[in-house]
Amino acid sequence: MSGWVLTAVVDTSPLLALAWLDLLHLLPDLFGEALVPSAVLAEAIERRPNAADARMIARALAGGVLRRGED
Repeated sequence: MSGWVLTAVVDTSPLLALAWLDLLHLLPDLFGEALVPSAVLAEAIERRPNAADARMIARALAGGVLRRGED
């Protein structure tokens, strides 16, 4: 099975929980990539940009821990 990449599509609640617990960095170890759909980004970040967990998610996107999924 080498060469396979496991992709996770992350929903809002688990994404916020991982951010709140400062565990977003685990996603690359658990999955080859973690995709966040734009609807989830809107709910998690865009509607509440000053929330601490939203800022952590934005940093994870900028750092490549999370990838913006295509709808």
